Amino acid sequence: MGAAGDLSDVAARRQARQVVSGYLEQVSHRSSGPSRQLRRVAERIEAINGELVSASALRRLSLLQERKELNHQRKQLEADDLEEDFEAVAAAFSAQRGIEWSTWRASGVPVEVLRRAGVPREHKKGR
Repeated sequence: MGAAGDLSDVAARRQARQVVSGYLEQVSHRSSGPSRQLRRVAERIEAINGELVSASALRRLSLLQERKELNHQRKQLEADDLEEDFEAVAAAFSAQRGIEWSTWRASGVPVEVLRRAGVPREHKKGR
């Protein structure tokens, strides 16, 4: 394979790492359940909106930053794209890295996601 092919492989592996990392971050933040977290985030955004009306300039600055961060978090919680992207790369990532089903499960990845991704339950010996 030529240099262009090697660079393409490196870029694809890097992209897969980013997808897996992003998805695992999302999964780790879902420990209390996505709907409950979404509700908490929405409630806090609503409270911030109410506080902004009478906040001092410095407090307003702080509230605006918090609201921005919460809106970003809300979008991440609502995003199913990360799950779909993870499903597209998980089987190959597992094979390349020797990551077993049980390790994904210990990291919080749901069974149904692993099934859709095609990650095998049995690890092939002799990596």
